[in-house]
Order: sequence, then C-alpha cells, then structure tokens
Amino acid sequence: MKSFDVAADTIIVHEQYDLTKRKQDGILPFDFRSGDAGRLIHTRTFKDGTKTSRLASDDGRFQRPIDGLIDFEYGADYVATGEEGHAAFLPLDSKQPDFTYELSDRHSTVDAFRFLSRDRVIFRENTSQLLYADLTRGTVAPLTEMEDTTSKPIYVNGTIAYSVSNGQDVTFHVIDVTP
Repeated sequence: MKSFDVAADTIIVHEQYDLTKRKQDGILPFDFRSGDAGRLIHTRTFKDGTKTSRLASDDGRFQRPIDGLIDFEYGADYVATGEEGHAAFLPLDSKQPDFTYELSDRHSTVDAFRFLSRDRVIFRENTSQLLYADLTRGTVAPLTEMEDTTSKPIYVNGTIAYSVSNGQDVTFHVIDVTP
C-alpha cells in the first residue's frame, strides 16, 4: 500500500504484502485511511476457504469485523463507515455506544466522510446530497438540498467545497463552517 506525498514529492510505502498465485489463504488489503489518530486498514483474510473482512488500526485501538463496506474515514474519536442503507459512527472508546444513521432507502449508499472536528462529520448520500452529523447529539441533518450529482466534498481550513452537475453545467459551492 502506497501513497504520494505532494509536499515531499515522494512515494511512501505503508505496507507491503506478498501475494502468491493460486494460494487462497492470507491477508488481502483493500484500502487504508491515515489521520490524526493514525492509520486504519481495511483487509480481508482468507483461511481454509473462509473469508473475513475487518477494519483495524495499527495501534490496535480499533478493530472490527465488517461486511459490505462502501467507504470509511478515521477520525480522532470515531470511525465513520458507509454501507448499503446506513452510515455508522463507531467510537474508538468502546464504552460509548455506536451511532447509526439509517437511510430512507435501504439500497442507498453513503460515502465521502469528512471530519470537521472530533465529533462532527459531513458525508454524501448517494451522489445527490451532503449530510451533517453531530455525533455528540446523535443527530444528522441535510447540509444541502437534493441535487442531480454532488461531488465528494473537500474540507480545508474551515471551508467545505463541492460541485453540482446537472449533466450539462457544473456549479461550484463553498460553505464556510468556521465559528
């Protein structure tokens, strides 16, 4: 698993796996996220014909089996996951309960999680709307109206940027979320 550091103009090797042809057992990495809390890796383990998917942090602070994962993000206090029909916000402190946001359509998807702070996160439902979750209060509210195609949001220095396309035109939007 590699990433490119633009500032250093270099490729960083995070993990290296040896894959063997015709071998069914072992670990297959899918994706990872790096953040303030460290690195979180999505892997699938094959052993004796059985497969198990999981998300796990490098430091062992977070480790959960997971199926049907569409997208995820690693925050300072939570892991946000998107699966078909719902978004789950899983606290790193196992004493706190999970918070799950159920979508009105169980076939809808969520992705593009962006933590605004330790307990506030935005994410996208399907490709048509941005939502805002306050994890302390356990609430989710629409941040935007339903649109044709909404891009994945970018969050930098208190500003959310995204675009909307109707198939012909693209409109760019900026939301200032600084207090």
